Amino acid sequence: MIDLAVKEKIVDEIVKKFYTRYPSLAEQFGENGKKRTREDNHYHLQYLDTAWKLQNKKVFIDYSLWLNEVLTSRNVSTTLVIENFQWLKEEISGLLDEEVEIFYTETLNEAIDTLEASGTE
Repeated sequence: MIDLAVKEKIVDEIVKKFYTRYPSLAEQFGENGKKRTREDNHYHLQYLDTAWKLQNKKVFIDYSLWLNEVLTSRNVSTTLVIENFQWLKEEISGLLDEEVEIFYTETLNEAIDTLEASGTE
């Protein structure tokens, strides 16, 4: 599990990466897009926490499929969801207990593999 200050740091970094790498997102979604990106990343971490507590990676995998369906219906590509999960792996590195970090990383990898296999864009 991740404490609130660490979550905020992780979320801040991911939002910064999105809007630095994809400046067109600011034009496309405006300030509301940044707000939603923050909210989404808090949800990602919440679902990872829940999956960890239950020791059930499927909780996050199912969430990732649902999330992708919602976001693609709002013109956010699967590629961006996958990239977000990749960045989450990078940002949590070294910030969690080793056992938790391994679980989160494995879970994110499985979610990425599932999204890639789904072929949804």
